[in-house]
Amino acid sequence: MAGRQHNIAGYRDFTEAFITKLELKKPVLLGHSFGSIVVAAVAAQSPKLISKLVLVNPIASPPSGAVLVKLADFYYWLGHKLPESAGRALLGNPLIVRFTTIALARTRDKQVRQLIHQNHLNYFSTFQTRSALNQAYKAGTTHTATEFAAQIAMPTLQIVGEQDNVAPLTGQHILAGKLAKNTFVALPNVGHLVHYEQPAEAARAIKKFLQ
Repeated sequence: MAGRQHNIAGYRDFTEAFITKLELKKPVLLGHSFGSIVVAAVAAQSPKLISKLVLVNPIASPPSGAVLVKLADFYYWLGHKLPESAGRALLGNPLIVRFTTIALARTRDKQVRQLIHQNHLNYFSTFQTRSALNQAYKAGTTHTATEFAAQIAMPTLQIVGEQDNVAPLTGQHILAGKLAKNTFVALPNVGHLVHYEQPAEAARAIKKFLQ
């Protein structure tokens, strides 16, 4: 990504170049959360590159909750503006990572929650530069997969969590209504981390869709 902007257009172009460079023949493209915006942008701009699209917990509507949004905006802004060591310490603060994990997950399975916490502590705040992280945060909060939906004509699978407070069900239904060939799967008692909370159910839905 050297020399590229960490925005939706930049990630879209990188993904298209990746597919072309590896000479992949119309692969199925899957994106979760922020990734759903990127793959939706690819599907809208270059439909001949891919055969099918899978959107897991897609970002279908702008973030809600004015106070929380402003706090998150300030957090990433401050992490970007502070001196290097202080900024990285803030952005990788384990308490903030743990709070974020609690907000994302809905499972009551203690082992699953522990796995999510540990993985997020290990990887959630891993980033190359604070500038890249700040750009990516802005991209993820100012765009949605829905804005590309009208241009997506290929078969699409949309897997959502009924208790997802990051990508709420109301917005998911709006997105579904704009996709021409959409299969909609809503999983009960699941938040924004379908791949952790109900991976088997999600895998079955994907397998059925691909067949």
